[in-house]
Amino acid sequence: RPALGALIVSSGPELPSGTVTFLFTDIEGSTRLLKQLGELYGEVLGEHERILRAVFAAHAGRVVNTQGDSFFVAFRRAREAVAAALEAQRELVTHDWSDGSRVTVRMGLHTGEPAVGEERYLGLGVHRAARIGAAGHGGQILLSQSTRELLRDDPLPEMRCRDLGLHRLKDLDERERIYQLEAPGLPAAFPALKTERRRRRFDRRLIPVAVVLLGGAVAAGVLLTRGHSGSAEAAAGVAADSVGVFQAGNGKPIAEARVRTGPSAVAIGEGAVWVANVDDDSVSRIDLQTHVSVQTIQVGKGPAGIAVGGGFVWVANGLGGTVSKIDPNTNTAVQTIPVGNGPSGVAFGEGAVWVANSTDRSVMRIEPGSGRVRREIQAGAGADGIAVEDGAVWVTSESAGSVARIDPRAGIVTETINVGRGASAVAVGPRAIWVANRLGGTISRIDPSSNDVRATISVGDGPSGIAVAPDDRRTLR
Repeated sequence: RPALGALIVSSGPELPSGTVTFLFTDIEGSTRLLKQLGELYGEVLGEHERILRAVFAAHAGRVVNTQGDSFFVAFRRAREAVAAALEAQRELVTHDWSDGSRVTVRMGLHTGEPAVGEERYLGLGVHRAARIGAAGHGGQILLSQSTRELLRDDPLPEMRCRDLGLHRLKDLDERERIYQLEAPGLPAAFPALKTERRRRRFDRRLIPVAVVLLGGAVAAGVLLTRGHSGSAEAAAGVAADSVGVFQAGNGKPIAEARVRTGPSAVAIGEGAVWVANVDDDSVSRIDLQTHVSVQTIQVGKGPAGIAVGGGFVWVANGLGGTVSKIDPNTNTAVQTIPVGNGPSGVAFGEGAVWVANSTDRSVMRIEPGSGRVRREIQAGAGADGIAVEDGAVWVTSESAGSVARIDPRAGIVTETINVGRGASAVAVGPRAIWVANRLGGTISRIDPSSNDVRATISVGDGPSGIAVAPDDRRTLR
């Protein structure tokens, strides 16, 4: 794959100019295949090359360069490039490989207006296409947003573009929205893209990440910390990877419970405090009376959100693309529910489980009993934090600094409210919606009757979680 600043050299017919769609392909696991097949690998590579060259020629594709098992091809029209990618994948899937091996090829497409030198393309568009291709998996076709837009008014029959969200590509400054091309006869389920992960939700920064009030005789707060113990203790008075319990009125420490690494979210219900541990793929159960961690429950990869409702604990697994359903009576995960890319928050209300998918910018409604996804709602600018209040689902967009109000029955966004920079989390209180603005260091109070921001409270650096207890209903950062 080209390094930034490299020149791609070709020979033969004139290179397409103007608006050009680039296609990069390469075999997934080629080293493994070489070790497996030995001398037969050359024959398999030849079959692969014959199939691809024939398809590219049929769709007026210009092979710019080949390297090993990789192709770099240019097309004058995005539609032809996409048609070639689909046909090539179908040919590879149905081909009867001579040695019985299975060859899978990842493909990435991007459309731009590159400069054309003497038999070469110049500019970052080439590298963007290559990075998109490298982010995929064998059998997967990925498109940049520019390619997707050209297909919007002239789609191919039966094709579908699935939005995989914004991704950081190696060596490129701006994030790229990437789409997965799907069509009958081709696989559609793939692991997460191999792009640079956003550090916002899965890092180990030394900050308090969530605070929530406990009800009962003594109103108290819960503070989660993560990172190296010395810095965390200095910043918050609580050891790293711990839950600190303190009095709500004066902040006096009451107790401290160690959990697993990377506590990322907290919820209260079913007689316990529940803490999601993002680095340990687990949930810690803490006894409300003794403040001791009494159970560790393994869930999916990268738990980023947690909620209690309907007699169960619900965990959004950000890196696994699932929701875990925990039975608090047995302290076991009794169901794993696929929900798409990047689930970042989960809430319970209106008789359903609601999941915010940050990558897909959508909200899913899950039936609690069966675990079936009943509806998917587009949230607009983004979907990071989520909360449910009678008659409304509230979803934050960190990138837009806004909150979307969704009608749960109609399944549409009825209002978008601008709050503060980095709106990362939301909680429901009596006659108020509270939003933590991580980048602005503030909390916003929204009046749900008017959808107006009634107050903005400065709380210090990096508030990324907020919640309100069901019976005390006062809020803390």
